[in-house]
Amino acid sequence: MVLGRAWRFIKRHRGKLALGGALVGGGAYLLHWWWLSRSGGRRGAGQGDDEVTALLSELERAQFLRSTGRNCTTTVAALLPGIAAQLDADFGVEQITAELRAKPAPDRRAELCDQLRARAFARLLASVYAACGSLLCAHVQLHLLAGLLCQQKRDAAGAAVNEDGDASDGRNRRQHEISE
Repeated sequence: MVLGRAWRFIKRHRGKLALGGALVGGGAYLLHWWWLSRSGGRRGAGQGDDEVTALLSELERAQFLRSTGRNCTTTVAALLPGIAAQLDADFGVEQITAELRAKPAPDRRAELCDQLRARAFARLLASVYAACGSLLCAHVQLHLLAGLLCQQKRDAAGAAVNEDGDASDGRNRRQHEISE
């Protein structure tokens, strides 16, 4: 009984409740944003430099990943016409549709329709599998290469700072050998 009254109240005032919820949510968001911007300047000594360096490193890594994502999409889009042509050659339905247009006997027509459905479904599965597989392969390869490139840039920047010949030179040499 109480739930019924509450439900009727919600139905009757749903517009006002939605507007009130949006206003409260927006106010909470603005208050949170204001509080973060206000308390952002209270950091300990030396803590800001490490955070800035980590943030710049993360931004550079994100930029590499975005650019490799665009490269993957472009590469797979260039491969799709070839994949479609190969699937047309392997799962061609032109002969079956030509026979169906010739109006065969009803039992032969049912058999041809079943063949057409099976080939269309197999073609759909093969095209999805080929597109996803090539996209996954391209993403993995390009992300690995981008990760190595980003690591080499970081190591090269570290080597430029550490020119006194400490233990990081061996690691930089090993990374340079990997890239070659």
